[in-house]
This record gives sequence, C-alpha cells and structure tokens, in this order.
Amino acid sequence: MKNVIFLVLGAVLAVSCSGPLQTDPNEGRAVVFRDGSEEYPFAPEDFKSGGTILLKYLDSSDEVWVKGWVVGYVSGTKISAVVFGSGEGSKASNIVICGAQDGSGQLFPVQLSTSSEESKAVREQLNLLDNPDVLGCEICIKGKLADYMGTIGLKSTTSVIF
Repeated sequence: MKNVIFLVLGAVLAVSCSGPLQTDPNEGRAVVFRDGSEEYPFAPEDFKSGGTILLKYLDSSDEVWVKGWVVGYVSGTKISAVVFGSGEGSKASNIVICGAQDGSGQLFPVQLSTSSEESKAVREQLNLLDNPDVLGCEICIKGKLADYMGTIGLKSTTSVIF
C-alpha cells in the first residue's frame, strides 16, 4: 500500500513540476509534455532534434516561453563562440541559456534586442555586461523561435521571469 501512495505522490509532483504527463505510445511510459506556455515552458533540449515544435513555431509570429539557466553569452556570430561566465568583454546583445545549471546541456542563444519597449526592458534586466549577477540564474523568457547564432534561438523577447 505504501508503494502505491509513493507512486501517486510521485506522479502528482512530476505533474506540478514538469508539465502534464502523457503516455508514450511507443513504449507505454509517461513522458513530460511542454507546450511553450508560461506554465509549461519549453527547455533548450526540446529543440535539439527539431520536430513538430520547430515546424509549428520557427519563424512564426507566435511567442513561446523557454526556461533555462543563464550560463554565458556569445562573443561572435555563432554559438561555437560561447563564453561561459560574465565579466569584462560581456555582451549586452545576447545571453546563452542551458537546461543544466553547469552549462553541460543543450545551449540556447537568446537575442537581447532594443527593437521594442518590451525588448529593451528585457535587455536591461538580463544583459551580462550590466548585470553580471544574472549569471547562474534560472529564467523563463518569452520570445519568438528563429535561426540565431547558427542554431535555433530566441529573438524578439518580450518578457522574463526570474
């Protein structure tokens, strides 16, 4: 009986922390479903293999939420020029987030533009040049999926939650 209680409690906790559970039709096991909403934001790993998420949202006018840890910035024009950390030389124009706090997961570049008032406000809060203490923070950020820094990234950001 105790095992059943723990299994139910575990399922409830998984739903409250990770998103609604669905059954994987291929293997009959529970999988986490994220829909890009504020409640169930995407993770950088969700874009690793492409698929239906990119078909639906890439270069569309729809905004999505993405959650990750701020691990650094890109010093050039490609994600391969990522700099883990902040400090002298940091850029105000972008940050890099990751699903793992130590930066060992999928890297996801985020443009910090000044194209709108909302974007300016996000840039003022997140850029590592002016806010080095943002490094290591877990954030949830809203914007549009697009090709950025030679990979999939987020542009036209409008909101951020720490």
